Formats: sequence, structure tokens, C-alpha cells
Amino acid sequence: SVASPKLVAALRNHHVTAVCCGAAHTAATTVLLDSHSASFFAFRAGKQVLYTWGSNRAGQLGVGESIGASAIHTPTHVRSFTQAGLTVARFACGMHHTLAVGEIPDDQHASWLYSWGFGEDGRLGVGNAETHFEPLQVPIPGGGRVVSVAAGEQHSLALLHSNEVYS
Repeated sequence: SVASPKLVAALRNHHVTAVCCGAAHTAATTVLLDSHSASFFAFRAGKQVLYTWGSNRAGQLGVGESIGASAIHTPTHVRSFTQAGLTVARFACGMHHTLAVGEIPDDQHASWLYSWGFGEDGRLGVGNAETHFEPLQVPIPGGGRVVSVAAGEQHSLALLHSNEVYS
């Protein structure tokens, strides 16, 4: 418990573009500004990557099962997107789940919705009610481009470029 604002030191040298919080987890996107730095691997400058930290009890961090239900107190890179060559364009935190839109850099028409975490009541949209510890692609009818996402306690929403909203 912290009574006053505290700097997230692990993100001090990152260009943070957005943040969100769930019940017990946090997510942030950062832009890779220096492709020459070893810590940035060989990714193109300007690519947004997702970091998560907090409770992983329901897999909401998206970093795999190897840490189990442990809490991670330092922002941890969700590597699934960068390994697939995707930039994280948008994201949202639900109570115990997370949503993200992965895009191919420089091609905003190539985008996919991903979800992970506590899947009860189908809130992840992946066709089952299981808990998933890594991002899974959500099938969007017609393959529409996702322009916005939102996540609540027990549900998720995606707004498509066509102005259709899916829950």
C-alpha cells in the first residue's frame, strides 16, 4: 500500500503511451525509440509494446503459466506480440482479464483482437470459459478492423471500423 504517488522506476527510460488498471493488475504500452539498444532487441523504432504487472492469479498478465498465480511487481514485457511482429495499438484491462489489439506496423488495416485471463462467462470471446495465461486471438465475425476495446468486470467490448460493436 502506498499513500502517495510513487514512480514506476522500471518504466523511467521508456516512452509510455497509455496505461490501464484491472482489479489487481496494470498494463502500459511503450514505444521503442532506440532500435540500437540491446534491451530493445531488433525491433523497429516506433513499435508499441505491452508491459503488465500485478497479480497473475487468473492469467491476466499474459506472460504465461510459468509464474503461476504469483504477483509480478515489475513491468514485464508481454512478448507474444513482438514475437509475432505486431505492435500493440490499443488495450484494456478488465477486472481479471486483458484485451489488446495487435497490428502489423505501418498497416492499420491488418489488426487482430487478443484476450487473456479469467474466461468465466465467455468474457474473453474465444469460445470457452477457461482461464488463459497467454494472449489468444478472438475471432471477429467478418474479420473487421478493431478501432477500440473496453473491458469491464465480467464482459468485453470491441468497436469495429464499420461502427459495429461486439460484446
